[in-house]
Amino acid sequence: MTLESSQVALARALLDREQSARLIVLEATPVHSLWIAGQLPLLTPLGMEVYVLEVVRDLFAAHQNCRKGVEVARFLAENSPPIHYLPTDPWRQVSATVRAQGPAPRDLALGAADFLSSDTACPEMRRDGRQSFLLVGDKRQWFSRNFGSTDILTDTRDLLLAAEEASLLEDACAVLQNVNLPGEVLDWR
Repeated sequence: MTLESSQVALARALLDREQSARLIVLEATPVHSLWIAGQLPLLTPLGMEVYVLEVVRDLFAAHQNCRKGVEVARFLAENSPPIHYLPTDPWRQVSATVRAQGPAPRDLALGAADFLSSDTACPEMRRDGRQSFLLVGDKRQWFSRNFGSTDILTDTRDLLLAAEEASLLEDACAVLQNVNLPGEVLDWR
């Protein structure tokens, strides 16, 4: 799938409420970008199931000494459901490292790819045949990973432009001016 076609596919999924697609947040960067742009609430009216990896949630919950950590953790807690969490038991050691030393976005991203592409991870999602949009910070860094045939890499830019197409957002370009793309969550001030 090309970089541009993921935006088109996501827009179609947002417009076709019967399609029953899902959005899986694989890393913290998209959440960080939406928070910076003041668009974190956009995750709730999408009309599709939204899943956040537990390690992503834990990353923000571990930073309660800064405004971003507090606001994102509260938003995720208050919106669960409709936001669901994917358990990441194989990563407990990584999650503990994140809490102790701060974020390691590339390690988390690669772990997420391996977790979701394994046969034992999320078996209910691997068998249902529904389309999954995998929300990442920079799609180009993920193309070498093996995902299922119904998995589509997407990023914050795609999400915002597709939301505008589906009338969930008035002006995606204005919002995009406030978003750091691509990037890593390194500054917790």
